[in-house]
Amino acid sequence: MFFDVLQLKCEEKEKNQLKVDEINRLEDALSNNIDKTSDYYMKRVTKPFHKRWDDATMALDRYRNEDYPFIKPDDCFLIKCFKKAIVAN
Repeated sequence: MFFDVLQLKCEEKEKNQLKVDEINRLEDALSNNIDKTSDYYMKRVTKPFHKRWDDATMALDRYRNEDYPFIKPDDCFLIKCFKKAIVAN
């Protein structure tokens, strides 16, 4: 069951990467056309999003390559759950 969900997430990763790329493109386009204060607040939202996306894709890639990851203190809750389940099995 759990590994079926992980497999589905791995399959969805490519589709979601296209959406993340679009967010990046829009962020770059907006940065050039908005004031510095608005740009600062936009990046306060997008920077953590990008970090979570990078962490999630790295964990999914490790799962796909059967390189079982170690749990790090700064991992988000969902990634910690994924890693615990992978290491436990």
